[in-house]
Amino acid sequence: MAADNLLVEQLPAQPYDAALRFYQWRPPAVSLGFHQTPKVIAVEDCQRLGWHIVRRPTGGRALLHNRDLSYAVVIKSKDEGLRTLRYFYNKIATVVVHTLSEFGVVVDKETSKSNEIGSGLKEKLCLKTRTRGEVMVGGRKIAAGAQRLYPGAILQHGSLTLRGDIADITKVTNIEANRRANLRAQLIRCAVALDEAAGRYISFDELSDEMEKSFLRLFGWEPFESEFSASEMAEIHLQRPRFDVFLNATI
Repeated sequence: MAADNLLVEQLPAQPYDAALRFYQWRPPAVSLGFHQTPKVIAVEDCQRLGWHIVRRPTGGRALLHNRDLSYAVVIKSKDEGLRTLRYFYNKIATVVVHTLSEFGVVVDKETSKSNEIGSGLKEKLCLKTRTRGEVMVGGRKIAAGAQRLYPGAILQHGSLTLRGDIADITKVTNIEANRRANLRAQLIRCAVALDEAAGRYISFDELSDEMEKSFLRLFGWEPFESEFSASEMAEIHLQRPRFDVFLNATI
């Protein structure tokens, strides 16, 4: 998260128009939206499982990163309005759709309305929420996304679960134990992992390579690869505590 935040800070002064990263999480982590309270997650259960809790600089709700592909894309923007956010959200959704089609995954038509599956909003889970323009397969959400608008730039985070239990986050959701089974059933009904949707396991490298091609093709970018410099890595390490919920939150 600190690395993505640094990319946002740097982009307006750079000669290029965008930056794109793909990554995984070690150890597994629950990420919270920028304005979300840490109380939605049971800290003791995360500690018992060896999972971390971080705060994203983007919005949205709690999401487990374990056996997933995460991406961050930072794009220059002169227009700081809501229309720009919606435009890029829909365009990046198109990137996901094109990528999935390369693996034979057919997505649903665009979601027509926002809604929450199940009763109440207490759990505040990303995969339990549907919004306009989500990427869906068979009525189930396959990709998570969250944005934030900065002066001169937009940051979008996204995640696709590659394999495993799509409802694992219920192990650490801060609700009564007798409600977790019901929440788990709800998540399985409204979200799907990529291996189930595709009928086979798709590796991180396969998916990231194809998604990179889709980004380049649909945005018309000319690619070049770059690594963080030693001074940039030092700045990233300085920023890390800002996104560490264990260090900063009073639970």
